[in-house]
Amino acid sequence: MGVADGMLRVMPGWEVGFWGHMLALDNLIPLATGVGLFLALGAYPFIESWVTGDKRGQHLLDRPRNRPVRTALGVAGSVSISSP
Repeated sequence: MGVADGMLRVMPGWEVGFWGHMLALDNLIPLATGVGLFLALGAYPFIESWVTGDKRGQHLLDRPRNRPVRTALGVAGSVSISSP
């Protein structure tokens, strides 16, 4: 809920005329961005197992030194999301 509220607050109030109707993009763009973000987060484990070819059971507590690419992507994602 906090992510959705934050995206709505950041988006400026844009309106576009489309076939004689005014469309408010201030709700549409954050909605599409949020859906895309959560779909990407949900699809990541499946994409990673497909790319690496690892079909074994995945454990949450892998050591970072054993999975350097996963660690680097996680850190890059968290830093890019949290920085202004």
